[in-house]
Amino acid sequence: MNSDEMFNWPDGDVILRATHDTESRDFRVHKLFLSFPSPVFKGMFEIPQPSPAAPNGVDVVDVADPPRALELILRFVYPSATSPVIGDLTLLSEALVLADKYDIEVARSRLRSSFVEFAKTEPLRAYAIACRLGLEDEMKIASSHTTSIHLPGLTELPEEFKLVPATEYHRLILLHSKYRKEVEAI
Repeated sequence: MNSDEMFNWPDGDVILRATHDTESRDFRVHKLFLSFPSPVFKGMFEIPQPSPAAPNGVDVVDVADPPRALELILRFVYPSATSPVIGDLTLLSEALVLADKYDIEVARSRLRSSFVEFAKTEPLRAYAIACRLGLEDEMKIASSHTTSIHLPGLTELPEEFKLVPATEYHRLILLHSKYRKEVEAI
């Protein structure tokens, strides 16, 4: 079942309208499936919300979320035989933000375990994203994979470093310095 079919359930009782920048997509889903893993959605659906209704009378909830990240989160929420495959660190980062926003632990833990693979292939980006999201364990893993990169020699840092506090960048520089000293001692 492709994503357009999977999240356009004829018996869905709510439409999540995800809009981010110029992207917009409707997901016709079930309140029960969203409420079970997410106390945020559960609370949202318990309180009567003035919302526009679709022509078929289904409530529409506007969310300011990237549609592709919301789709990924929904793939963790809905039962499926296969786990979603995440091939993009930006998508993973966006989905982690939504897992926190909607307090969906099953998505958060599975996304964090996927993060480790990206730390191996894109360690600087992964480190910056982990810093921004406050993922201490993932910061440590990503930082250990950056030791082969000569930070002072870099002419440009990944875009994600714009949101990294100077203290965290300094911590990374200190780790590199310590690593170089250990290598020299050997």
